[in-house]
Amino acid sequence: MLQEVSCLMQNKRRTILKDYLDNIKNSNEKQNIFNVDFRKAQKNITDDIAVKFVDARVIDASSCDLLTIVFFQNAFKHLHTLRIDYCQQIIINDEAIKKLPRTLTCLSMSYCFGFQISDEAFKYLPSGLTKLYLCGLKQGSLTHKVLHNLPEGLHTLDVRNCGKNILTEHAFTRLPLQLHNLHTILYNSNIQLRQDINQCLPYNLRVLDINVYVQKPTISYNFFNDLLTNLPCLHALKIYGKDLDLTHICLPSNLLKLDVALCEIGKSVNSLIEHLPNKLHVLDISYNKQMTDNLFRFLPPNLCVLIMRGCKQRCITNQMFDYLPQGLHTLDISYCRQSTITDSGLCNLPRNLRKLIMNKCDQSGITNVTFQNLPKNLKILQMANCNRRTVTCDIFNHLSTKISLTLGYNENKRIKFAKMCGFNVEVTDINRPCVHHM
Repeated sequence: MLQEVSCLMQNKRRTILKDYLDNIKNSNEKQNIFNVDFRKAQKNITDDIAVKFVDARVIDASSCDLLTIVFFQNAFKHLHTLRIDYCQQIIINDEAIKKLPRTLTCLSMSYCFGFQISDEAFKYLPSGLTKLYLCGLKQGSLTHKVLHNLPEGLHTLDVRNCGKNILTEHAFTRLPLQLHNLHTILYNSNIQLRQDINQCLPYNLRVLDINVYVQKPTISYNFFNDLLTNLPCLHALKIYGKDLDLTHICLPSNLLKLDVALCEIGKSVNSLIEHLPNKLHVLDISYNKQMTDNLFRFLPPNLCVLIMRGCKQRCITNQMFDYLPQGLHTLDISYCRQSTITDSGLCNLPRNLRKLIMNKCDQSGITNVTFQNLPKNLKILQMANCNRRTVTCDIFNHLSTKISLTLGYNENKRIKFAKMCGFNVEVTDINRPCVHHM
């Protein structure tokens, strides 16, 4: 029996995909595949095809608009992870939730606009559910009470972009008492929540993803300090907003991951970096302004991952590399088009660096010399959208073939030569930046 096939449809060419699905549809046999990803074939997946995968443990059917009731018929007896995000035809009411597989531990129903549930509906969710994603739930008839009937074992809850009738000042009042294991909340702040959210979040919260984007007034560091004071166990914090004042923010001493990408925090980025906790392992400061290379001397000594894509000032200089922590294993300086780095700077990369990402950044000062002195432990090198003539095909004579290369939008002769040298080469288009959620 085939135990697991990740991304089942991903490797099927479009020319044979329809025939492949028709064969499944017309067959009376179940498909003995445990991990199913329908997203590549989203326009072809119907209920009578999906039901042939009743033995699946993981199903991602996001954006499969032809699906209707197949997952609400008590058919899937072993399913523990189900994603039906953006499915437009699925009607989700109280009866449908009662018929979800009782084995589910992770359920994602983000941006499903067929919700017709009552405030009592979520008490019918599978009792073993630990992760629930409800991003974009905007059913007008619901109230904050819909969040008071969640499974007791829930530890991850996503309520980003939910309607204001749901996320009121009373939305989180019972969560700390009802959900003792809740440690991850993803939500959007709004005017009503700001005064009461600080006292409502669970004391043992470990991951917080918060969108505080507002036009006026600007949210100051006092809001964040009041919030973080009540969260001593917080390990990961993602803040999304614009023109936020983080000048005197007091981050928890146990914080391991901080993501302030796209916040455009301006001058307060200087104070933020100078007061980062020593235990911090991951820092994402992408697309922020007014940084200087001098700031990197304040990076925590235990930092392992530094992501600074699209930084608009000339902060990517040779001097920056002198300040990088020696334990750093991942560095991403993609889309930094105003960088002034040269071979001498890159020769000072941390010796333990395993992943270097420099897609579409200014490499005018880089020659083959850089690739003769890369860290010996480097496993991944991404330099997509880089066609500098100062770097020739000879670089591949200096690299270990164990390195995984990404060379999208490079010269064809460079890509072909790399493959001839035995490299594992990806040519993915990395022309558009990606923003990842926790």
